[in-house]
Amino acid sequence: MRLLSRTLLLTLGVFALGCSDSTGPTLNERVYILYSINGQPLPAVLSPIPEATVSVLSATLFFNAEGKVLWTERRREVENNVPHEVTYTSTLDYQRSGNSVVIRAVCSANANCVSFEGTLTEFGLNLTVGWFSPTTPIIYEYAEGAMLD
Repeated sequence: MRLLSRTLLLTLGVFALGCSDSTGPTLNERVYILYSINGQPLPAVLSPIPEATVSVLSATLFFNAEGKVLWTERRREVENNVPHEVTYTSTLDYQRSGNSVVIRAVCSANANCVSFEGTLTEFGLNLTVGWFSPTTPIIYEYAEGAMLD
């Protein structure tokens, strides 16, 4: 679990986005607010190891008019039994086709790059961000939020 959460954290930290596809629903100027992970309401535990627990407190995705998405995630992390809260922020590119969205990490040529795949619904966005096991995905469930002026 610890390796999984560190891999996910590292991946989120090195993101930059590709391009935006012109087909499918428009994502410009939309914000999505995380409300659960695999059906577990926030705060949701990603890694339940007592001395190294990782819980997600909140997260948002903001898709802007420039074809970028700003991913912000607030976590409570325990390392060596010492808790602390951290916020991770990455600006990413995305590709969209119909109701499918793919967010990709920036990689060098010939690298095995990580990407996150999601599905837009009438209520929000479900995004697979990793795997607990080979058959159990980590699905972040976002609701579409209101934009503030």
